[in-house]
Amino acid sequence: MLDDTYTTPASPAPQALRPRVYAPDSVDGPRPVLTGKVTHDHRPNGVPPVDPQRPNGYIDFDAYDASEVREPPITPERVRELNRPDERFGYRPRSLMFSPVLEAMSKNCGLILLHFEREHMRRGGAHNGELGGSYRAVKKSVHLHERDIGPALAEAIALGLIYQGPKGFGMCWLKRCDGTPAPHWWERFKTYRAAKAVSKAAIDSARDPKREAQRARCLAKLLERKRAPENSSGH
Repeated sequence: MLDDTYTTPASPAPQALRPRVYAPDSVDGPRPVLTGKVTHDHRPNGVPPVDPQRPNGYIDFDAYDASEVREPPITPERVRELNRPDERFGYRPRSLMFSPVLEAMSKNCGLILLHFEREHMRRGGAHNGELGGSYRAVKKSVHLHERDIGPALAEAIALGLIYQGPKGFGMCWLKRCDGTPAPHWWERFKTYRAAKAVSKAAIDSARDPKREAQRARCLAKLLERKRAPENSSGH
């Protein structure tokens, strides 16, 4: 007598299988980009083996041995190499970027800093403390008017951003060309109000009273000339 019952054969024990990722060659979409350096391959020419069970030339990336994939070690030298810009650059330290001095300084003071940073870069970054700051050089570099160069330079010195040495000017966040450490004089300002008061006092003290009076007279004459046609047309 035959037994109609059917016994399902025992399934084999599950194994740890890695997922297979198939990439079409050109029809169904772009191939995934592999990261890391593959040091082991089943084929000598470096091409992933083709799976004959898949149509359209699907490539079986599971044939790679994952244990042979090695990422380059992350070292401080490697980080500096990856973050290095493609061209020459200048920098400002974090303590300066978050200082209230940069918020309190005037626009002309910022142009003075830009001039010295450009001058420092033109001279190869090795002459801080011996940078030129003549009126002609500043006017040519950042197009600042001559009457504004003196007050802006005095403001930058009062805020501890620039210093004047026996051979020229220097920026206070960079060490001197002779190896002297950077003074970091701007750090004595802890609040915006204190920095703004020093900035305004330096600008007022550096202005020439005679030149300011002459400037005021010129502005008054200019306003009178503009009002003259209006008065004549009104009559």
